[in-house]
Amino acid sequence: PDTPHPRERLRAGRDPCPGPGITPVSGAIDARSLAVVVFLGFVAVSLLLCGLAAADQDDPEHFYAGGGSALGPAGAGLAIAGDYISAATLLSTTGAVALAGFDGILFAAATVASLVLVMRILAEPLRRKGVFTLGDFLADRLGDPSVRRALGITTLVVLTPLLLVQLATAGRVMAAMFGLPEGALTGCTVASGALMVCYCAVGGMRGTGYSAGTVVGPGRTVQLLLRKISFLSIVEGMASNESRRVSDLGTLKAFGHPLRMKLYRALYIARQATASQLAEQVDEQVSLVSYHLRKLADHGLIEEAEGQGKDGRERWWQPASKGLRFHDEDFSDAPEKAATHTAVSRLSFDQHIELYRRFLDAYRSWTPPWRKSSFTSEYLARLNPEELASLERELHEVINRYEEQGRARDEAGDTENRENVALHVYGFPFRT
Repeated sequence: PDTPHPRERLRAGRDPCPGPGITPVSGAIDARSLAVVVFLGFVAVSLLLCGLAAADQDDPEHFYAGGGSALGPAGAGLAIAGDYISAATLLSTTGAVALAGFDGILFAAATVASLVLVMRILAEPLRRKGVFTLGDFLADRLGDPSVRRALGITTLVVLTPLLLVQLATAGRVMAAMFGLPEGALTGCTVASGALMVCYCAVGGMRGTGYSAGTVVGPGRTVQLLLRKISFLSIVEGMASNESRRVSDLGTLKAFGHPLRMKLYRALYIARQATASQLAEQVDEQVSLVSYHLRKLADHGLIEEAEGQGKDGRERWWQPASKGLRFHDEDFSDAPEKAATHTAVSRLSFDQHIELYRRFLDAYRSWTPPWRKSSFTSEYLARLNPEELASLERELHEVINRYEEQGRARDEAGDTENRENVALHVYGFPFRT
């Protein structure tokens, strides 16, 4: 018979959760808190170094070149390494090697070669001329000060798109670290840019070198951990036993599709499955199911299952987290977000009703023990918001305990007369 699907959670208009198995995250210090502390520590140390290096910035040589040998050979090497071991190097270069093999290695080698060329072709002539920028060099050679302005404008035109892309990424990571809604992305991007300008304007080359040098060695290790923690705070428990709190409109829209909700639920039941297996369950074409699975994966809702599909003929998928949470406060700052949030809530509720109707249609096909143990209850109480929230926590603690117990016994081999069970819990205020 058609069997009901596992538990889903709906928080009375605040948390429509089409994903099952939600467990509130607790603990005095979570990943986000640690990321924020480490991030603010790096900012404080970097600004302090820039402030200490700013004493001699009235001298152009100190501002542009760090005072010649002020950093020393080791310090200059660390500064260069800190500048080149950036997010682009860690992400794009390693990704290129992983995906393109030897071609990716050539791309990494080209980065090193470019540094050598810059030093030989640009840095050496500038040093011999006693100037500090390419604009100074060309203005001196051509005898026209307007060349400096033209080159400055050209530099800004060429580098602004690249700068915006990098700052947008930094702003997104910062917003995720601090748990801010998507509407705060612009502010975080501006804050990241202001911080970079502060490093350069206050500390000059020496302060920038100090800041870059601190991220090499132990500093870079901590920064890698920070980026990993920031990524985890974005996905909130992906590939783990924690639920993910979705707070961006794009992911909400991607999930708010009837077939994708059904696929996510079916994949949660199966733990791991291929597009062919899921297509049979939802009675759709494999190509259509594969498309929607890729869309879910693009937003980090599901992921490829490791250790499966070794023959390479078909991908195996699994949920990227234990469940999904959608909170009203993350989508209430714009009409489009609020409307999308409401639409996803209604779609989730409609699928709950469909699931229960299927059970009622097949009711007589279930054995007497299942017919006797299944239940539908309605309670009407007089509560305030705090009491309703407390009731929700206690209910979910009980449900989570039974779910974990059932999973453990099922994995231990106690599968006799064990079925998927749906528990839809609602608690909301109403007026007569």
